[in-house]
This record gives sequence, structure tokens and C-alpha cells, in this order.
Amino acid sequence: MAVEVGLAGYGAVAEVHARRLRRDSSARMAAVFGPDLKKAEAFARRMEIPRATDRFEELIEVSEAVIVASPTACHFEQVRVALGRGRAVLVELPPCTSAAEAERLAEEAARSGAVLQCAHTSRYLAPYERVREEIASGRLGAILAVDYTRCLKPRERSWQDDALLHHTAHAVDLFLDWFGECVPLAALTCPTEPPRRLVALLARGGTAGEIALSAYLSYSSPWPRAETVIDGESGALVTDGFRYLRRNGVETLLELDPEETYESAIERQDRAFVAACRGEPAGIGWPETVRLMRRLDRLAELAHQRS
Repeated sequence: MAVEVGLAGYGAVAEVHARRLRRDSSARMAAVFGPDLKKAEAFARRMEIPRATDRFEELIEVSEAVIVASPTACHFEQVRVALGRGRAVLVELPPCTSAAEAERLAEEAARSGAVLQCAHTSRYLAPYERVREEIASGRLGAILAVDYTRCLKPRERSWQDDALLHHTAHAVDLFLDWFGECVPLAALTCPTEPPRRLVALLARGGTAGEIALSAYLSYSSPWPRAETVIDGESGALVTDGFRYLRRNGVETLLELDPEETYESAIERQDRAFVAACRGEPAGIGWPETVRLMRRLDRLAELAHQRS
């Protein structure tokens, strides 16, 4: 039997989840929830979802699993309520605002026995997967440093995003995935309190802290750009995470359609979640999410120390 999946949210990311889940015969979209019923109904018609509701409780009633793709401020409470009703949950990053909240959700999942996962989407992006393979193979030699930059144009939304909890989280998550550890050393955010629009950080990576890690994120850049550079003793990689991956600046390892790269990552992530709902050992476990949130907590502390 297909897993009945409810979707909380009707924005751009929710649309990718809905469209790509239709390809998975082991899942069936049961309903979509959002605070504006007319928008939820229009989304349901467009995505061929049989039910739309403006009551989160109704979404839970008709679903076995819930994908939470609503505004960030809603994540923690919606996940908590869904887990309390024994529903499996996949929540978009950021799943909550602190490691303490992530640990509370872990306890709720343990009590209910429900699957709980977070959307560590960057780990599923093809260029970053290839980076992981190149690092593990030793072809780059010892890794010396990584510099991650992502600057976005200001976006008009009914809610405000937080650069530390969202896009910085993706950078830190990649560092944890590639090197096993990311120890924050210094951070600067502007403003200091959420919603933060700019983040700059320094950290140590690797089991011995031998790798210099840096990241810069901005939500107010007049020059949108994305680039991650990985420097090793025997070679270097550069990628924007979506379109390309090059070795030593000249050898093209991957050249991709960015939209397909992004949507494919979400599709494979969702398939892993559905497989976990069916009892298979799939997807990224919640302990990785708690570990990530602890690093973000530390970065927030370091930023406050500088203020």
C-alpha cells in the first residue's frame, strides 16, 4: 500500500515536493494544508491533490506521514503536533530554532515511535555528492581549506527568513558531512538577533581540526553569487552546488541544469523518507539534525560575544 502523505505548505518548495512525489508509486499525496483555504485549494487542483484544508489537525487525520514545508516559524509546533499523533515527519530546514527544540522533537518521536527526518537537501545535490566522493577518494590529497559563499537578492515574502538557521545551516551541514566535524571558532551576524540577514563564520573541520572552514551568507547582496572552493594538497574543486563542478578551475567534472539538480535532490530525499516510513533504513537520521543545530547554536553564541 502507498504511504498517504500530507503536505503542510503551498509555496515554491512545497510544489517541488508535490510534483516529484507523484513519480513515487510507494507514496500518494493525501492533502495539502495552508492558512489560506483558497490558496490551498488552488494548489491542490494544480498538483492533483484530492483534499485541501486550512486546519492542520485535518491534514494529520488523513495522512500517515507529513512533509512540513510551511514558513520556518511554524516548523517546530507543526512537527511536535504531528509526532504527538504518531505521524512520520519530514521537515524542511531549519526544523526549529535551537538544539534544545531539536532534542525535544527527538524525545517526542521516541515516545510515539514515529519516523522523524529533516531535509538535509544540500547533501543530495549532485555536485556536493561528487565533492564528497572526491574527498573520500583521496584524489585531492589532504584537504587544507574550504570557502563557501552564497549571496542572494532580497526576496519579498510574507515571512522573514534567517540566514544563520537556513542557508548557513546548509554550509555547516556540508562541512559535517564531508569532514565529520565542524567546530565553530568565530561568527559575525547582522543583526545579532533573528532574522539575521548576513552571516560570516570561521570553523575547524576534520577529526584533528586540521581543515580551515569559512562561509559567508548574505540575503541583501546587489551581486547574487554562489561558489564553494575546496583546496587540497593535490588538487582543488570549485562548484556553485547546482550548475557545475570543476577540478583545478579548468577540468569540468559536472555540467548540469540547476533546476533539475535541485528538484532531483528533493525527489531522492523524499523517496528516502517514504522508504523509512515503510520500515527501510533510509534517509538521514535525526541525530545528524541535532548535531547540526548544536553547531548553529554555538555560532549564534559566538556572534553574541562580538556584539
